[in-house]
Amino acid sequence: MSKIDYRLSKIYIKTMIQIKFQKNSYLNIYDDGCYDVVLGYTGYYQCYPAVDGKFLCGSEVSIDGNAEKATISYKTSDYTLVLAFSKQDDYLSLKTTLKEVKVNAVEKVCVFQDAYVTGVEKLLAHGYFSWDQSFLYNAEDVKEAEASALGIVLNEKAVAIAGYLTHDKMFQTFLYKTEKSQYLSTSEMYLEGKDLTNISDVDFSEIVFFSHPDLDNGQKKWADMVVAANNVKLTKPTTTGWCSWYYDYFWFSGEILERHLEKFAPLKKELNFDVFVIDANHFEHLGDWLYPDAKFPKGMEYYAQEITKAGYRPGIWIGPWMVADRSRIFKEHQDWLCRDENGELIEFMNPLGEDNVWAYRSKIHYCLDTSNPEAFEYLRQVFRTLRAWGYTYFKTDFMFWGSMDRFEGGWYHEGLNKHNLILDKTQRPLIKRHTPGKTRMEYFVDVLKMIREEIGEESVWLGCGQPIWSSIGYVDCMRVSRDVGARWVAHNSPKELLNDLALRNFTNNRFYEVDPDCVLLRTWETKITETEATSLALYMGIAQGMVMTSDYVDECPQHRLDNFKFLMGDNSVIEFRPPLLGRETDLVVYTGTRKDNGMGVIFFFNNGEVPVSKTYELDKLEVKGTNAVEWKKEGVTKLDGTISVTLQPHESTLFYLSEKSLVGYKPEKITG
Repeated sequence: MSKIDYRLSKIYIKTMIQIKFQKNSYLNIYDDGCYDVVLGYTGYYQCYPAVDGKFLCGSEVSIDGNAEKATISYKTSDYTLVLAFSKQDDYLSLKTTLKEVKVNAVEKVCVFQDAYVTGVEKLLAHGYFSWDQSFLYNAEDVKEAEASALGIVLNEKAVAIAGYLTHDKMFQTFLYKTEKSQYLSTSEMYLEGKDLTNISDVDFSEIVFFSHPDLDNGQKKWADMVVAANNVKLTKPTTTGWCSWYYDYFWFSGEILERHLEKFAPLKKELNFDVFVIDANHFEHLGDWLYPDAKFPKGMEYYAQEITKAGYRPGIWIGPWMVADRSRIFKEHQDWLCRDENGELIEFMNPLGEDNVWAYRSKIHYCLDTSNPEAFEYLRQVFRTLRAWGYTYFKTDFMFWGSMDRFEGGWYHEGLNKHNLILDKTQRPLIKRHTPGKTRMEYFVDVLKMIREEIGEESVWLGCGQPIWSSIGYVDCMRVSRDVGARWVAHNSPKELLNDLALRNFTNNRFYEVDPDCVLLRTWETKITETEATSLALYMGIAQGMVMTSDYVDECPQHRLDNFKFLMGDNSVIEFRPPLLGRETDLVVYTGTRKDNGMGVIFFFNNGEVPVSKTYELDKLEVKGTNAVEWKKEGVTKLDGTISVTLQPHESTLFYLSEKSLVGYKPEKITG
């Protein structure tokens, strides 16, 4: 029975319990098992749970509780679904359990399906891994959107947040869609593949609901809850250094490596380089990670030792699940690879024309099935060996391959749209595991645990192309956007970084250190202008995450190197944040106030295509000061509670504010 038909069949519906948890925010539970979650100026109404697409309307419902906590139980012949709500300090908690399970499998549990959502002006939908981006939609543009981990609805007055707190057991989303001018939402938690034989109870991630006046701080509030729920502790310093990818790409070699170690030596201390990373090209074929390419004739252990002697932390790239058709793994162990329900190998990448992957001769690429114990142990030996060779920085890439239950598309696959997804989900091949019985995220997290065991807590681990939520507590650093490029508008252009960094940077130094990708320092072989290069560098510095480059720094002009050094401030004395996120559209605005001396810092960035002149109230920017100094400009500007800025397209600037005199003041670092 549909929930509409069920409701129409009820003559009278009575409110049984109300729990108030914030001002103007409360839970209403009705006698038919329906509930509303009102979040200030928005809310989720007529919430009915569903299992495998079937509403639990008409099931045997029991309700118990008071103004502090309450449970709703929905009993069927196959199971009992229990929703346990409780009032916390300033949010509502929902814990879900599937009890008395009498079936062998359940695909999906929804704590609400097609709930009505009110007060929607904007919707923020995060992707689930590094490259699939986050989007802030205007309400009228939403036909259907999938939001991973967080459901965020905005209007002029407040932000309504619903979020899962743990992510290591199953894939979890919030779906939003419009239907007959109504906004509908569904909370999905996938048990796909989980063998429930001999399992009586299944616990799901806790979900929290709250309202917040500010998007950035609202996301940070949720992030702090996630940190507490997962016992995340970040102890490593800011990651700085050099990576081989974004200039030499697949042509990097042992000869170039030794050239750089020699030429960079006089600049290493000045640029504060800690890591030196060999990116994707050191192996013969994808999957044969321990067999060096001919470009590295002395072997990868030798190069790790040379990097260490030069005073760096040696780093190496690996795509753990990737296997090329010319590799030894493919030729000798096809039983280690992912197959579909018909037993056929699934092609994850197949560039059959000119566009080979990274100039390798392999045309077709497969995915390692780590549910196969032998494949799992092979990966274990790979990481154990790389660590024994001396590598203490690991960049793992294309990690989302290991977190899929259906093949969701990849580079060059036939039938893909521009987002690399097969349009009809029912046509995506289902992955048949060698050893079934777990969810996709459980298989994925098994590998994460193994990698950390083998590389040790002392190693730095950067995740790229990686699920950004289920990796919390395992990786030290995380790429939050696609690769940066040498053109302003192109595939892998800075435009994508500008979007994702603003929306995802709340995770920085909470879940992990954010990787905004490499700072472009070269002035040759690039279409990025001087203005654009400066703006991108400052934006990456304001993110307060990793600071890396891939350029031949000994050949870069001094002013570019000076800008690079300027980014490495003291992040312990100030945290930059976007106070107008979700509301300001003309400029990117970040601000912060130093803890030690009260100095305010404002970053303005015009990432649009037309000039912008604008005046801001300092109170709304959360900074104070009657005196202001603009970066790389002379003189002091007097302020009277507002600050004005004019920027050309792609131009940016920094202001430093204080109540004290700033005559002669010149900031040495971006943090003041």
